[in-house]
Amino acid sequence: MRLANGRNRASQSRRGLRVDCDNIMMNEITVKGKLVDAKQLLKELFDDDARPSIRWLRQQTKAKAIPFIRIGHLVFFDVDMVRAALAAKNMVGGRHLYAS
Repeated sequence: MRLANGRNRASQSRRGLRVDCDNIMMNEITVKGKLVDAKQLLKELFDDDARPSIRWLRQQTKAKAIPFIRIGHLVFFDVDMVRAALAAKNMVGGRHLYAS
């Protein structure tokens, strides 16, 4: 869509794409629990003997395998959302034996 000055609604700037959000609906995520940092998330989700490293969590975050919320340069997690995402993506089903 062109505006009166010949520019598009989405115009390029030095810092990236700039969009005028007058009538654009954004995705909304409802966070039900409190937000925690990486160390607190690992403590909540895993037992001490089975806890993965912070490095593993950062890799999962970078790969967008688990949901996270970025506020500035800080990264936070909702424990229930991460637990649901891990269960959905990593659930291994057993073999089904059918009688023939």
